[in-house]
Amino acid sequence: MKKLLFTLCLLGVFVFAAGATALPVLQVDISGGEYVGGTEQSTITGDTLFTLYALLTQDSPDFNKRYEMSVAVYAKIGFEDGLDPDAAFGTVDVDGAPLSFSNYGSPNFSTTPMELQEHGIFETYYGIFDVKFAAADTVGSYNVQDDSGAPGYSYYVGFNIDTTNLVDGTMIHFDLYDPADGEPFAPFSHDAGTRVPEPGTLVLLGIGMLGVAAFRRKLS
Repeated sequence: MKKLLFTLCLLGVFVFAAGATALPVLQVDISGGEYVGGTEQSTITGDTLFTLYALLTQDSPDFNKRYEMSVAVYAKIGFEDGLDPDAAFGTVDVDGAPLSFSNYGSPNFSTTPMELQEHGIFETYYGIFDVKFAAADTVGSYNVQDDSGAPGYSYYVGFNIDTTNLVDGTMIHFDLYDPADGEPFAPFSHDAGTRVPEPGTLVLLGIGMLGVAAFRRKLS
């Protein structure tokens, strides 16, 4: 039932729930994904092909404004100097275009640097792509954590993500944020990521990846 609501919303069905609840300005969701609470607090998927949604809830948005989505290698671990990230992890295709993990550290904001580090993902390798919302693309207010909406609506952008070119065992994490000043950004429980599609692999979240053990070193 969880993702059925979002699918219906994208088809133009607006959902209204009793009581007005404050929704984050920015959210991230995965079609067919599963919301996981506990320490993860994120929507995750084991699929290699999926649709990633960026959502904006704002009264008077600026549709000329550019947001950014970071695609980071899970998790907060160190790597050997001189590591070639594309060779170690592979690449992710976003709407048919390859995105490499060409940056290391944490996405940098002009006034609030390292804002996303509190997610426990960074420092790590990551790539970035642009997100721009349009006035015509609206969806009933939606909360990725529990599917409860509030009167009003949000704007959405969908991206086709292909992870088949990732090295086996590599997991990735998505964060949506405003690069101009660091606020707003999708909060901890409204971000998204992938998992290795086999039983028990959720325990790997936060402690590293099986496929890159040879490149791992302790943080100084």
